[in-house]
Amino acid sequence: MSSNAPASNPTDKAAPSVSEADYLAQQADAAKDALAATFAQMKARLGQSADVRLWTKEHPWISLGVATVAGFAAASTLVPSKEQQALKKLAAIEEALREPRREKPSSNGSEKDDSGKSHGILGTILHEALAALRPMLMSMLSAGMAGQQAPPPQDDPANFGPIPGEPAPKP
Repeated sequence: MSSNAPASNPTDKAAPSVSEADYLAQQADAAKDALAATFAQMKARLGQSADVRLWTKEHPWISLGVATVAGFAAASTLVPSKEQQALKKLAAIEEALREPRREKPSSNGSEKDDSGKSHGILGTILHEALAALRPMLMSMLSAGMAGQQAPPPQDDPANFGPIPGEPAPKP
């Protein structure tokens, strides 16, 4: 049985001159070259599309609107509101008015003074007694100083000098 149809067996055809591994390597190199060319084109087009001067030439009103929105967003982000500024000032004022805190007595019952040195229980008692007596001592000192003032001048006309417009008294 012989048929005029061509044989469907691929082994009957002539074998390709390139091996399968070489063929796959050529295809991989071609794919790499195609990807590199595509990325280069995309990079060039991205550079052109991101050029602000070209966008401004082609679409001036859209560029103006985008710049306005971007400026407003930047200003609202970077510049604090009046409320935030007032709160910051208030916090600074509160910090300035805050009194320095006294240190708590240490575990041995002594208290540290402003210089950082600690004194014993007798020093603490003396310090507190002087603090309690300070108003009385100040009052006594001011009363004593008031008693040492010069007496007020008498109402003797000879002490006042000549009256303007009248002749001077003769001695």
